[in-house]
Amino acid sequence: MTIHVIGILGANNPDGLTAQMLTTVLKGAEEQGCTVQRIYLDVTTLSCW
Repeated sequence: MTIHVIGILGANNPDGLTAQMLTTVLKGAEEQGCTVQRIYLDVTTLSCW
């Protein structure tokens, strides 16, 4: 069974400290065999369905 991990970045600086921490966490998840996805809220259009 594959575990999926979603990292959501709400900060508006994609190179900032929060983004670096998210990258580190997701890299660790990938190393453990998880599938990861990053979502950047500052460039993502959200809609209700």
